Amino acid sequence: MSELEHRTNVRYEDFARITCPDICFLQGVLLDVSESGCKIRFPVTVDIDYDKDYELTIQPSCKAGLSPFTIVVHPVWEDDSKETPEVGFVILHSPGIPSLLKYLEILHNLSLDSEGLLLQELCL
Repeated sequence: MSELEHRTNVRYEDFARITCPDICFLQGVLLDVSESGCKIRFPVTVDIDYDKDYELTIQPSCKAGLSPFTIVVHPVWEDDSKETPEVGFVILHSPGIPSLLKYLEILHNLSLDSEGLLLQELCL
């Protein structure tokens, strides 16, 4: 079974800055996010402790119109075969979950608007 077949939540792509000083002193970039997990790209090689939970502060893109919020995550995989490493995390219950859900709602609505605009352009 592929990784995609195991997913139960829709993932949304967005450009958001990530701060996680316990992993990297430089900001990372959120590549995608769902209710249950996220994928982060870091600008340098990182050392991930798979026995540890981490706090990630997400600074949503301007289009989301939200303030930064913090969630607790646990690493599940790492791909360091690329120039910049990517790490997949599962999202754990944390105080930032209401902000995460609002963020996902905004991303969902933006994706619906984008699909509608694309359909309008195709129909013209």
